Amino acid sequence: MNTPPPVAVDPSELRPRRKWFWIAGIITGAGILLGVAGGVGLFVFSATSVIPSPRTVLTDQGGGHGSGNVSMTAAKEWAVFSTTDANWELTCTAAGPGGAARVTDPDESMNFTTNGEQWHEVARIKAPAAGTYHVSCAPSDLASSTDITSARYMVGEAPSLGVFFGGLFGGFAVLFGVPFVAVIAAVIISVVTGVRRGNHRKRLMAERFGGYGPPPGPPPYAG
Repeated sequence: MNTPPPVAVDPSELRPRRKWFWIAGIITGAGILLGVAGGVGLFVFSATSVIPSPRTVLTDQGGGHGSGNVSMTAAKEWAVFSTTDANWELTCTAAGPGGAARVTDPDESMNFTTNGEQWHEVARIKAPAAGTYHVSCAPSDLASSTDITSARYMVGEAPSLGVFFGGLFGGFAVLFGVPFVAVIAAVIISVVTGVRRGNHRKRLMAERFGGYGPPPGPPPYAG
């Protein structure tokens, strides 16, 4: 009676183990989740960076006049926001312990909405020293807009376009970059694992069949 040859190589004998294929899949899934979460987080951070906080609402004195005391630091720029976007028809001043603060028109006017009301950046303030400054805004002598007389004001930290665009581009980089790196790493792990398992199979077959591999064709009939 002839005994059929044993199965050449059981897959469980091969190294590296098949768990590395699962690890590659986990890396891919984790990379996608982290990319989406990190990208969305940076997008949200980018969006909130242009909303001034905290904000001090200036007292409405009627007729488009507003004033109030605002605590400022010299290290930051501060922004005046108004319910009107006609900044060319407004005059704002700020005076405090460091003397008169420098008030300029914003390079780029940033807008935001709170409680259903839109606010427009109309001026930038640079305090010469830290302290409490009295900020006052009013229509200029050449004001002609009808909504200027109902304008109201608030002051907050100036929004940073650098932070905004940095967060925006960073969000895209994380959103697509992290999954891409994860997929590349998973492909490399899968390929290396597959190649090494294939080489290991060949070595085991060579050891068991004297370097010639298993006999060709079906096993002989046991009769």
